[in-house]
Parts: sequence; C-alpha cells; structure tokens
Amino acid sequence: MLLNLLPSLSLAARPPLHLLDFGAGSGLLAQQLTAHGIEAISYDPYGMASALDLTHLPAHSYDVVCAFEVLEHSTEPLATLAQIRYQLKPGGVAIISTLLHPEDINAQRCNWWYCAPRNGHTTLFSAAALTHALKISGASSARSLNAGLHLAYF
Repeated sequence: MLLNLLPSLSLAARPPLHLLDFGAGSGLLAQQLTAHGIEAISYDPYGMASALDLTHLPAHSYDVVCAFEVLEHSTEPLATLAQIRYQLKPGGVAIISTLLHPEDINAQRCNWWYCAPRNGHTTLFSAAALTHALKISGASSARSLNAGLHLAYF
C-alpha cells in the first residue's frame, strides 16, 4: 500500500526518495522499501537498542517520514511530532497511522479495543484533535485518508 501511496504525495523530490521510518521496530519496512529503490532509514525512539540515534541524523533531510503506530504510544505527542518535523525537508510529508477514536467513544470509554493500558496506547485522537496537533506542530496542511492513515505536509 505504501508503495502505491508514495507517487501520489505531490512531493517536489525526484527519485531517489529519502524516507525515514520513525518508530521502525525491527526495520523491516525500510528494508522492503530499499529493495524498491527508495533510500529508507529506520529509527525507533522506543526500541531497546535503536540502530540510530536521532541526534546523529541530519536535520531536514527526508522527503517522507513514516510514523506507523507511534503517536498513540507517546506520552508527549507534540514533542514526537516536533521530532518528525525536524527530520523532514521543507515541503516534506509525514505519513502517520493512528486510529481515530470512534464516534461513540463516550459510550465505549476504555472498553474500546484500541485504548490503554493493555496495549500501551496512552494518547488517543479524534479527527479534530489530530488535525489541531498537526497544525500547531507546523503542518501547512493535513488530511486523513481513512480513520487510521493521515498525511501532514510541512
């Protein structure tokens, strides 16, 4: 799916595309993207032994930063978004996956399967809250492709 999405992002960048997988876990996504000609780097701020220290990565050097299932684990989502923005080139895009809470969240409360503490999710977003967080983090525009996948242009 990501390989199909990348060409539609309206990036000024020409191949090769430079991508940072932020919150990369084992690094499998970057390995798979590299096999398709994308210059991809893995970084996991929450990993026990991250392959890279974010402070050693050059700032503003990535066309795309992916953060799949990261924000909901952050107790400081605005700081996490600032880290993501810091890595993006001007005009870059963050691809973020986090599930927006359902409309009946007041009825479900913490019975919603995506809710903490059993899965480590500490931050949950409505569509309005995520859009607001992205805007105050410096996104020039933001939109949701669906309830779980979101784009933010910086």
